[in-house]
Amino acid sequence: MVDDKEVEKIAQILPINAKYYISSPNIKRALPGIVWKEFLSKEHSFEIFSNLSQAYSKAVSDSKSDDLIFVGGSNFVVAEII
Repeated sequence: MVDDKEVEKIAQILPINAKYYISSPNIKRALPGIVWKEFLSKEHSFEIFSNLSQAYSKAVSDSKSDDLIFVGGSNFVVAEII
């Protein structure tokens, strides 16, 4: 995410029955991934990574063949994964 988004409101609507691999895009306006730690509840399962490539690789390695991996955020995030 970029730094002008309302993380607290977004975190409140994230399902707790999912695993989150959090990082930030490599742009100046990026919100540091560590910021999410203060907004996610103890029920959320998440890991924070220093870059998107690490986060995506971990999600892929942790997933099963019938799991869904959703890459969310902005176009900046998706562009770095592709």
